[in-house]
Amino acid sequence: MAIIVFITCSFTMQSQVEVKGVCGTVTYETDITRLKENIRNVADGGIDTRSGITRYVPVTFHFTADDNGNGFPREEQALEQLASLNELYAAQEFVLYIDAITYTEDSDLYDDHRNGSAQFKMRLLKDLNALNVYIVRTISNDGGIPGNILGYFEPSNDWIVMRRDEFNGTSGTLGHEIGHFFSLQHPHLGWGCQPYDEDTHGNPVSSVWSPCITSLRVELQNGSNCSSTGDFICDTPPDYNFGFGWSVGGDQCAEYDVGTMDPNGDVVDPMEVNIMAYFIDCAQYEFTNTQQNVVRSSYQSSGRSYIRTGVVPNTDPVEDDVLYNFPINDEESPTFSQIEFDWEDVSGANQYLFIVDRFPSFTSSPVRIITDESSLIMDELTSGARYFWKVWPFNESQTDAGWSETQSFIVGTTSAVNEIPSVEEFDVYPNPVKNGKLIVGIRSTESFEAEMRIMDMSGRVFHQSKGLQIDASTRWSEEVNTGDLARGMYIVQIISEKGILTSKFAVQ
Repeated sequence: MAIIVFITCSFTMQSQVEVKGVCGTVTYETDITRLKENIRNVADGGIDTRSGITRYVPVTFHFTADDNGNGFPREEQALEQLASLNELYAAQEFVLYIDAITYTEDSDLYDDHRNGSAQFKMRLLKDLNALNVYIVRTISNDGGIPGNILGYFEPSNDWIVMRRDEFNGTSGTLGHEIGHFFSLQHPHLGWGCQPYDEDTHGNPVSSVWSPCITSLRVELQNGSNCSSTGDFICDTPPDYNFGFGWSVGGDQCAEYDVGTMDPNGDVVDPMEVNIMAYFIDCAQYEFTNTQQNVVRSSYQSSGRSYIRTGVVPNTDPVEDDVLYNFPINDEESPTFSQIEFDWEDVSGANQYLFIVDRFPSFTSSPVRIITDESSLIMDELTSGARYFWKVWPFNESQTDAGWSETQSFIVGTTSAVNEIPSVEEFDVYPNPVKNGKLIVGIRSTESFEAEMRIMDMSGRVFHQSKGLQIDASTRWSEEVNTGDLARGMYIVQIISEKGILTSKFAVQ
């Protein structure tokens, strides 16, 4: 029989805390059993708690938008979120890293992900070797109040769903839901549907049984029943959902010191900064020592073997400023097409988030591109217009460098020369590519040195070969592996001092 611990609160309570959301995780008996197994494993010494043992957690973020592509989260939200998660889980010596970011344009999934069609699509998208986080527009609850639930962990599908406006580095919601993923429960288990209210529950609390799960006793401040109720963890103090709607002068993480007493008449002193509680906007959240060890035990369990992939991500710090080459300082680009943006490699970084827009606020029609090169080419910006751009360097686990200084430039008024006069033949085949191998061939009457790039239609570079020597005496060709490219249209460019050759090809 299932134990349901989340029940939508009344409209009255919701109106009193209009800015307050809740966790939508539903706990079943199997989840309690799993938690107790991890607690027992910790008590029996079944996990290695020595320092210096790093545990790597791959995370796949699934970005969703409506059918027209409107509503995707911003990539920098994922970078900020990962940085805050790594700070929160550092005490467990966990390193979370980005395994992938997916993009899905589907209004069903974006607006109503609980329907059967959307759930099927989510299963198809699921990364079988990562912790999966789906970011959607809104999450409905049992009472039909849109947006009330900020996020939740779904045990049956083993994934986390987050509301888009709660997906950011300043919110503790995702860190809380990952705690559920690793078997932790709310310290206020049994009070989810009725946060403590003196008029309803008395002071001292008048019943020894929890109001929402009548088979669970009210946890006592003296710790005498801490292993059999609440979150079943004894170094987390009792909490009767005091955090729901709590505020002192606008501080929703202020000390709860109103003198609420348990059934024994002892004053209850909750842990406001516990990440699994409901006190919000705390400057820094924490786990207790036992919670940390339970998370470690869950990570090492057979049910979490799929995230122990053996992959060791790049953990080099990314701290240096970005040094820009061009276009900067309002200089004019040579052309309005094939505009190249270039900056120096940043120590520790193996990826860069690039953004360009007409306004320095980057809120008009920004273009965001993630590239693994310290340069990229964009096509067809507005001739004569002023643009602004900046870069965020990162690697898969170190994502807190932030945006670099904003640069500006003027788009030129002439088009790039899309030819090399000496080239008699320029072949790109097979087209479409079906076997993962693309051949690029050139026959020229004059020798020259060139660079070859393979890009998608937004200008993101997937392959780059420099210092290619094209000899007049022979036909030059090179085979390019396209097996890692997703289906779609791509551009191959040959760039030299004498001009540029451009051709499109499709990958099927």
